[in-house]
Amino acid sequence: MDILSDNKELIPEFYLGDGSFLLNTSGADLGTNHMGDQVGDVSLPDWAESPQDLVLKLRMALESNSVTMALPKWIDLVFGNL
Repeated sequence: MDILSDNKELIPEFYLGDGSFLLNTSGADLGTNHMGDQVGDVSLPDWAESPQDLVLKLRMALESNSVTMALPKWIDLVFGNL
């Protein structure tokens, strides 16, 4: 299995709206990926039933107590311990 991972910070749209930005509804030619497959809609993780479900679950996770408690550690990691 050939899988390359590339992690990025999520833009605000990942937490707002209906997730329609994850679908290539206009059929734009987005080229091919590193495996030579045509790029189209964003591939969703197995735990997301739809783009709307993904956005909802991400928003719920972001607003959770565990994320709130870890936020200072994330700020230190990203911006350095000032």
